[in-house]
Amino acid sequence: MLRINTTNVCFVGLALLVLCASECWAQQPVTAETKLTERPNGAITGRVINSAGEPLAGAVAYVGALGSGARSQTTAVDNNGDFRIEGLEAGVYRVSASIPGYIPAPQPSPTDSPSYYHIGDSVTVTMIKGAVITGTVSGPNGPVIAASVRAIRVRDDEGKALPSALVTRERLTDDRGIYRIYGLPPGAYLIAAGGAQQFGGAVAPSAYGNDSPIYFPSSARDTASEVVVRNGEEINADIQYRSEPGHSISGIVAGLVQFQTQSSYGATIGLINVRDRSTIMNTGASTYNNYAFAFYGVPDGEYELSASQFVPNSDVMRSTPRRVVVRGADVAGISLTVAPLAAIAGRLVFESDAKAGCAKRRETAAQETLVFARRYEPEKKAEAGTWYHPEDWRTSVGFASNVHGRRSQPSRSHLGSRRSEPSPADACLSGSRGA
Repeated sequence: MLRINTTNVCFVGLALLVLCASECWAQQPVTAETKLTERPNGAITGRVINSAGEPLAGAVAYVGALGSGARSQTTAVDNNGDFRIEGLEAGVYRVSASIPGYIPAPQPSPTDSPSYYHIGDSVTVTMIKGAVITGTVSGPNGPVIAASVRAIRVRDDEGKALPSALVTRERLTDDRGIYRIYGLPPGAYLIAAGGAQQFGGAVAPSAYGNDSPIYFPSSARDTASEVVVRNGEEINADIQYRSEPGHSISGIVAGLVQFQTQSSYGATIGLINVRDRSTIMNTGASTYNNYAFAFYGVPDGEYELSASQFVPNSDVMRSTPRRVVVRGADVAGISLTVAPLAAIAGRLVFESDAKAGCAKRRETAAQETLVFARRYEPEKKAEAGTWYHPEDWRTSVGFASNVHGRRSQPSRSHLGSRRSEPSPADACLSGSRGA
């Protein structure tokens, strides 16, 4: 009698079935649905150095994508200051670096445009030692502990008044009442102690949070003394503190867009000093507090309030600025309604020029092109304190810039030099207005 080993037959049959299945799968055409997603293999390399050309080990290099869905990346530089960031898609990138105590080298001219880079480029980022302002905040009862101290830059390194004063750094005094603010760009600063922290957020309650700020050496803002610093310089500025209760400004934000994927959403509200356009502080309004907001420790003066909301993959929402005057009392009942900003849409067309040898277009030309919108500014500059009509504050949506191959000159505020040169195809690209 013929006996058949059923185990072997089953095994052979299974093997043939798997083999046939694999053969059939191998013969299937690779379509967009079946093709595996390939990891981008583009890279940008570079080096981070100081003003003497020495490597800055410990710095962090940053490559940020502009105008596309390409993700941004960071990496630590090695002991030689070199870095390499891989896995980048074709696109337009900005390159910068950071290291405690240092600031980007200034650009040669304020009119210089920033540089944009593409995969394959190599960049040298130059950083310089920032200035330091330190001192002790003292009150009638001794050192003032855990008080917010802010450095407000009001003039540049040439002594020219800035269009808007900028809170560059903020620190808390320690248990001796000492503050130390480092990594400052050169220029003239006002140093303020007390009052609410500039950017709000989850901070510990302070005994001085509701006070009006006291400026160096011991005065209100109108009579404050400026502290001038240069690159790498350290200046001492002690402040004699006195408690002067401030006022509050409160209200609600309306018109916010609700996110389906988030349980909470809200807006950021900014308080700006009308006189010098400086941001006094920011706060938030969300579903957790019924879209209410409040600023505390506000001294007498004229201010502007505005609310904004960033909606992922959509518009930026912003309110019309609201003028508020504080004169010896709190201000309540402010209502800010956010609405989408204006948008500009169009189409970029790449034209071939046989004379320039552009018969073959780069496949990534569109991805490596940055389109930008720039608001027209009148020739006459408004003086500090001028109030603009709400229409003047509408900001158009910014797009991605510079047609590929027409890069701006390197901006030393982010980078010192660039070693790569555009390819022949880069110089062939031009944009034309389309519907």
